[in-house]
Amino acid sequence: MIILGAGLVAAETASLLHQARHGIALLSRSNTPGRTALGDLVAQRVADLHRTHVSTYFARQPVAVRLSDAHIGLTLDDGTRLDADLVIAANGTAPSHCSPG
Repeated sequence: MIILGAGLVAAETASLLHQARHGIALLSRSNTPGRTALGDLVAQRVADLHRTHVSTYFARQPVAVRLSDAHIGLTLDDGTRLDADLVIAANGTAPSHCSPG
């Protein structure tokens, strides 16, 4: 499976699917996902944890998509080709209410 995004929702999804013994590729445009929300130190630690459990493709983005009856293929901006039977888009959330102030 390929997960597009590496924020909190994507990270939790990757963790749950990894625990269920699925192969996971986590793809993020950011070199250190979560830096804005978590700060440099925590975001780097989370990224390091991702790297030990799933295939990570940080600072990358898809540039081409290939579809077949059973698979989805992505070509990344560095030429890497990923194939999966499922792609999950977990590319962020928006607050339902404005923050106070």
